[in-house]
Amino acid sequence: MKLAFSTLGCPAWSLDEIIHKAAEYGYDGVELRGIQGNFSLYQVHELSPSQRALTKEKFREHHLEIACISTSGLLNSTTPQDKKQNFLEIQSNLKLAADMGCPFIRVFSGQVPSGSTFEEYISTIILNLRDIIPEAENRRVSVLVETHDALVRGKDLASVMDKVPHPLLGALWDINHPFRAGETVPETFRYLGKYLRHVHIKDSVKLDNGSVQLVLPGKGTLPIKETVAVLKEHDYSGYLSFEREKILAS
Repeated sequence: MKLAFSTLGCPAWSLDEIIHKAAEYGYDGVELRGIQGNFSLYQVHELSPSQRALTKEKFREHHLEIACISTSGLLNSTTPQDKKQNFLEIQSNLKLAADMGCPFIRVFSGQVPSGSTFEEYISTIILNLRDIIPEAENRRVSVLVETHDALVRGKDLASVMDKVPHPLLGALWDINHPFRAGETVPETFRYLGKYLRHVHIKDSVKLDNGSVQLVLPGKGTLPIKETVAVLKEHDYSGYLSFEREKILAS
């Protein structure tokens, strides 16, 4: 397994600072999710088409990989306008990932649209994933769907993956969401193991009012050690990416 951190945890840092700190702290890679508040990474100067080769070389010189490009793209679009907007977001990030030598982009399933049933929502996600596959094939970059939104459980995400089998589609396991939805670590891995490409490590506590509060790793009650043990047991060789959602809490 390799270690990365998400740039959500360092919202004030420039890309140069991110690269230098990641190397200094001994990480293997960085998960890009916004630079200095800009979540449209392909619009960041250092990641613009004319600067990508130079920035890619900076990562290489510091012996770092771009572990994943985490996008804001949604799969729950039901109107042509929303679908076009989300496809453009995903398409732009697939090209960015290809140019930067990054194997994965992350997308969200999104919530169940108003007026839709859960079954209709699942059908929409499957349809939109199928539409994305040709662009993923063109860029040779995998699209990962996170355990998030209305697909927080591994069981539900696997039900989608089972219906769209493709080597360039996979799962991102955020350990907070399935566990807080009542799934155990072994259960989540059983559902997602064959699709698993990337893992978000974080910690949280459940408050008396039933809400969940994110805290620093080791300060909460998420089964981090158990997760790592299960991944080791099954020879997972991808990234554990520390996701501290500092920018979202500020």
